[in-house]
Amino acid sequence: FNRPVQGIYELGSVFKIFPVALGLESKIINSETKFNTHNPIKIAGRIISDHKYFGPNLSVEDIIIKSSNIGTVRITQKLGSNNLKNFYKDLGLLDITTLELPETQGTKPLQPKKWKSLETATASYGHGIAVSPVHLATAYSILVNGGFKINPTILKKTKKTRNLKQIISSSTSKKVRSILEKVVTEGTARESDFGGYRVGGKTGTAEKPNPVRGGYYDNKVMATFSSVFPISTGDFVLVVTLDEPENNFGSESYRYASKTAVPVTAKIISRVAPLLNISKN
Repeated sequence: FNRPVQGIYELGSVFKIFPVALGLESKIINSETKFNTHNPIKIAGRIISDHKYFGPNLSVEDIIIKSSNIGTVRITQKLGSNNLKNFYKDLGLLDITTLELPETQGTKPLQPKKWKSLETATASYGHGIAVSPVHLATAYSILVNGGFKINPTILKKTKKTRNLKQIISSSTSKKVRSILEKVVTEGTARESDFGGYRVGGKTGTAEKPNPVRGGYYDNKVMATFSSVFPISTGDFVLVVTLDEPENNFGSESYRYASKTAVPVTAKIISRVAPLLNISKN
C-alpha cells in the first residue's frame, strides 16, 4: 500500500474485533455468548444485514469468524455508544499518531460527528469512520500485545518502555488472539497458505466512497487484512490494505479481502517469518 501515512479510509470489517474485545474486557460477553442473527436490524431507517444468512444465532467467536454485521451490532448495542467511542480513543483510532513523519499531522481520523445509535452501529463494523493503516496496526498491536498502549515510531529503541497504560487485560488479549487465529484456521482467511506459521487476523472489505456523486462505488473497494504472527505471542502485526484490488487468476474475478489482501499477506509472512527466526510451533 503506497500511502500508509497520509491515506485515511474506511477499512470495513477489520474493526469488528474492537467491540468484541471491549465486551470481553468488561465481562458483558464471553466467547460463547450467543446473539440473534436471524433477521436484519433496522436503526434510524437504515437496514443492517449480513452478506449471507448465518443462521438464527451466532456465538461471539463465530460472529468474528464468519464476519457478521448483525452480530457485531448486537454486541455494540449492549456496550453503548460512549463506551465504544472511549475504547476507540484508547486504541488511538480517533487522534493523529505519534509517528515521526510530517505527513502524520494530516492524518487525523474521520469519525462520526455524533455517536448516535446508527453511527455507533456502523462504526462497530468499520463504516462511517476512516483511519490510516498505521492507526489500524497500532490498535491491533494493543489488542494482542497483552493490552498495553503503544505509540507507533520509526525510531529504533534499545530499551522497552516501562509503565505503559494497560487498555485491556492480558487474559482478554489472549482471548482476542485465540479468536483471530480461528479466522485463519476456520473463517474468512482459511484458504491461504501462511507457510506453516501460526497466524491470526481479520479481513475487511469496504466499499469505496464516491467523492463526485456521493455514496459508494458499486464496483470499487478497499480490501484489508490485519494479521498477527506468531499468534501465540502477538509479536508482530502486519496490515495489508489494497486500493481497488481485483483477483483475476481463477475462473472468476474477486475483489474481497479473503481473495486479495489475505493471499498477499500470506506471501509476505511466509517469506519474512524465517528471517525473524519465528518458530512454526
